[in-house]
Amino acid sequence: MKGIEKILTKEEWNTLQEKGYTPLEVIGEGNTRYVIEVLYKNGDFQEKRVIKILKNGNEIDDNSICTLINLSKGDPNKKELVCASDIGYHPNIVKVIDNIKLNGKIVNALDVLERK
Repeated sequence: MKGIEKILTKEEWNTLQEKGYTPLEVIGEGNTRYVIEVLYKNGDFQEKRVIKILKNGNEIDDNSICTLINLSKGDPNKKELVCASDIGYHPNIVKVIDNIKLNGKIVNALDVLERK
């Protein structure tokens, strides 16, 4: 799995930190996005969250059915945000807490699901 420094540009890293997010480690990846654990701080409040970063075009398997579904009709992070706001709370869906614009793309911050 790639390290954070290979996924985020210096500018993206700085933007995240300005918004209170410190990237910690890459914890997973799918066909179209990397999942990075971050520490969010705002004053005395802090919590771990995850963000999903869209992969570059040359890293995506264009022949994958998952890729075709995820990338159809635009940015998957934007679609996820719209769906989450339409649904509201659901016990089986991870909550989208925040969204950040990085280089013109939407990056969602979500609750961390701890493995059991």
